[in-house]
Amino acid sequence: QQYITAEYLQELEAEMLAAAEALEFERAAAVRDRILQLRDQIGKPLHAVRPPRTGGKRRGKGGTRVPRPKRTQ
Repeated sequence: QQYITAEYLQELEAEMLAAAEALEFERAAAVRDRILQLRDQIGKPLHAVRPPRTGGKRRGKGGTRVPRPKRTQ
């Protein structure tokens, strides 16, 4: 059984930096988010921590802005 340790977080940080250096910014951001999630969970079993949601931001409906009325002269 694998536990969350400071060494594990250091490995993730190295992976994040390598991804950023390889210009894989989306992967680096995902690893960064995982690090932030796990930082407060040190000592807990890895399987007990839920993985972050994937899929990015939810998109809202487009075109919800009310147009300005046309000016009459």
